[in-house]
Amino acid sequence: MKVPGTPTGSPERARNISNAGNTGAVAPSKERKQGGTPVADVDSKYADKVAISGRAKDAARAKEVASSAPDVDEAKVARLKAAIEGKSYNIDADKIADRLVDEHLFGGR
Repeated sequence: MKVPGTPTGSPERARNISNAGNTGAVAPSKERKQGGTPVADVDSKYADKVAISGRAKDAARAKEVASSAPDVDEAKVARLKAAIEGKSYNIDADKIADRLVDEHLFGGR
C-alpha cells in the first residue's frame, strides 16, 4: 500500500531523504541497480569547478551597472519639461513617421 506523501524506493533511500536536512549539507548520492551495485559515481574532482565565459562575465557586469543606475533621469525630465512649457521643444513629424515605419518593417533594428 502506498501512503501519499512518503518517498518511494528502498527504506535506505527514505532514511537518506529524511536525514538530508539534519547536517545542513547533502552528501553525493550514487545511482544503484536493483542489486545495490553502484551504476555511476560522480567524479568529485570536478564537483567544485565552474568555468564562466568572458561573455557571461560581461553580461553579469552589464546587469550590475544597469541595476545600479537610477530608473529616471531627473535632469533630462526637467530639461524636456522646461522646453515643452517654454514652447521651444520642436517635434519633427517626418522623423517620427520614418521611425514608426522602420520599427514596423524591421522590428526596431
